[in-house]
Amino acid sequence: MQISETDTVATCKKTRAIREFMRGKSRLMFSSRGLGWAGLLLEQHQFPAGEWPASELSGLVLCLWNNAETLRCDHPDVNGNFVPKLVHPGTLSLYTAGALPAVRPSCPTYGLICALDPDFKHEISQEILNESNTRSVADGVISQDKRCFMDKPLQHTLEKLGDEARRGGHSGRLYANRLIRSLRTRLFDITRGASGGVWLKNKIDADTLRRLSNRLETTPETNLDLHTLATEIGYSKRHLLRSFRSNTGRSPHQYVLDLRMEKARRLMVKPALNLIDIALDCGFASQAHFTYAFRQKLGLTPSEYRRRL
Repeated sequence: MQISETDTVATCKKTRAIREFMRGKSRLMFSSRGLGWAGLLLEQHQFPAGEWPASELSGLVLCLWNNAETLRCDHPDVNGNFVPKLVHPGTLSLYTAGALPAVRPSCPTYGLICALDPDFKHEISQEILNESNTRSVADGVISQDKRCFMDKPLQHTLEKLGDEARRGGHSGRLYANRLIRSLRTRLFDITRGASGGVWLKNKIDADTLRRLSNRLETTPETNLDLHTLATEIGYSKRHLLRSFRSNTGRSPHQYVLDLRMEKARRLMVKPALNLIDIALDCGFASQAHFTYAFRQKLGLTPSEYRRRL
């Protein structure tokens, strides 16, 4: 998309941030550009499968991953090796200016991308808190990327803004600007901890979450023993369940089930493997159990899914 000479400097900066986030690998579906929205640029994009290279981001970008179903998106670990991660519908990602890591989505994916003015934190803090020291508080709020978190109010506000942009600003600028203020206020609240953002409430430290996720992803076919997992990381079973759900949007059982489904789908492209072998290899007690879980998750039986390949 070309940037016209009449665009404001702020809009150009937000456009640049979205282009940097996309890394030239997307198809624009709709945009709020030209609708006169204050402090925010919103665009819906379709991204291809395959590796997106590491890059640099110059602005503040919030993305709502709005795929119809869970997808696998590999991310580099601390050693630079790609490890599988599951991205569920409704997952949000917040990226600040700085290094943008490489990722590898396993299939085409959809993202509602929102670029915000970097100083929105200060503006909202002045409006809400009216404190003399809010500038220093607000400037430290978003100090690092927040990838893969869940927040229903923020998700719903983004979806309403997306609908409004898709319809070309049908309800008017005043309606859109009220939604934008709601989004900015909610984002401010959850990043400063006032409303219990899911990465702050019941937080697992990054190393512990990485070890736990790697353990589950390495052997999804093994039976899940929550008591053993909790003991290994020094949590109670209840705390593990609550913290894992807060950080990933899923319970450990749901997380493992998604991993098993992903493994089963990979194995079903191999015609030499029959369904009972696939079921047992993926950790299901029987083919009947596998068929039930598969239909519940994907709306098709394994046999129906295989015939469509």
